[in-house]
Amino acid sequence: MSGNGGEAAMMEGRKVKEEFRRLLGALRDGYPEGLEEELLGEGGELVEELILTAPRLLSVLLRMITGLAERAAALPPERMEELASRAREGLRPEDVSAAVNAVSRLIIAAREAGVALLPHSDAALAEKAMRGVDYGKLRKALIYRSEERLEVLRREVLELGENPLALVNLFSVAAPALNRLLGVLEALFGILQLPAEAMTYALWKILEDIDWRGAARVLNGAARLVVTLHRGNLILGDGAPHSREVAERIASDLLGEVEPVALAEALAALAEEGSVVAEALALRLLERPELLGELAEALAAVAGVEMRLAAAVLDKAAGLPEERLARVAAALREVLEEGEIARAAASLRGLSARLEEVSPGLRAALLGEAAAAIGVGWALSPSAAAERANRALAGAGRERGASQGPSYLKEFFAGVDFSSLEEAAGRASSALEEALRSDPRLAAAVLKVMLALLRASVRAAFSRARERLLRLRGGSLGLRGSGEVGR
Repeated sequence: MSGNGGEAAMMEGRKVKEEFRRLLGALRDGYPEGLEEELLGEGGELVEELILTAPRLLSVLLRMITGLAERAAALPPERMEELASRAREGLRPEDVSAAVNAVSRLIIAAREAGVALLPHSDAALAEKAMRGVDYGKLRKALIYRSEERLEVLRREVLELGENPLALVNLFSVAAPALNRLLGVLEALFGILQLPAEAMTYALWKILEDIDWRGAARVLNGAARLVVTLHRGNLILGDGAPHSREVAERIASDLLGEVEPVALAEALAALAEEGSVVAEALALRLLERPELLGELAEALAAVAGVEMRLAAAVLDKAAGLPEERLARVAAALREVLEEGEIARAAASLRGLSARLEEVSPGLRAALLGEAAAAIGVGWALSPSAAAERANRALAGAGRERGASQGPSYLKEFFAGVDFSSLEEAAGRASSALEEALRSDPRLAAAVLKVMLALLRASVRAAFSRARERLLRLRGGSLGLRGSGEVGR
């Protein structure tokens, strides 16, 4: 019986093969109209049979694709390319779109009827199929396919480069396409001019229907992935970030091929073009004061909202429990103890000192420009310094009787480095001498100040000597009085 069964299967196979050959011949000669009706039957009587045999048919097709790919891989490359080119000519786009539409209608109808076209048991089938896939070969095939398509695109671009007129014509497509897109957006926003409550309800309904818990789980997964990658980075780097070496290699390869002159010129050109655009926008904005006012009010409103938000956040932060505030304080203290801020400040001071060495006066010029840019340049001007000195001198006369003045000065001078003070005094005396020579009135004023300081110093010295003499005299009188009483 097994022999008879085998012979029957072989006969069925030959019969299917002959029928399939005739079908292939008919398809190769053209597009037989009504073929799908002949296959399915006018009344659809073969539909159920085809649905039941569809899995087997799909398996047969997959096996045929497997055999076809294996045999095609053994063909000479020229023959393979010729066959692939001829085969692509036989696919009609309208057949693809009609099939997509029909499958879409099938899925919609089945879903609305509560019928599961793909039962959950298919997950096991997919799992087994995925286990049998050679992912190494799949990866290589996908890489080769992408390289093939990109190589074709590269060749097309190079061919365009040999024809500048064609390239210019292609670039000129961008403006009309963008104009069409703007027209579409304009029409879309025109359609969206619905009643405010309708648009608002629709928007919030869409937002409400989003599975935000699922979004949170996705965010959690992304966060865990970042933590995992960071831990792996530290493990590969034996405690230090392994990514530093990778980033250094990338930066070296990238910057090694950069043309510094071209990059610098490009940045300068972009900055200049940006300033031109900004200037044009500013001038046109000033020509429309109503628009300027509206924008100013909007910016003020935005700033107010940000300030309120910042205040609310700070209020909430100030009201945190002590243990949470302690954790925040510990984190801040850890940042401070690491000394990164101090190192950055020291590096900035070192750079500033080096710049001052190679270009004396640059540091003061930079400070002046920065102060002028933020609107406080007046604070660094000589006239402003003189005004502050006048106010300080006037205030010193009014606060002369304050009890904390001497102790403050005493503590201040106790911490002064007198060698540095002497060096600074020498530089200041030289500058003062030059200034005094330029203006006799200034010399007279400084002389008066010096005489006043000298007079105050002399009076203070005489006062201390007089107090000491009185104490000594008082002590001697006390001793003499005690001796007379004793006698």
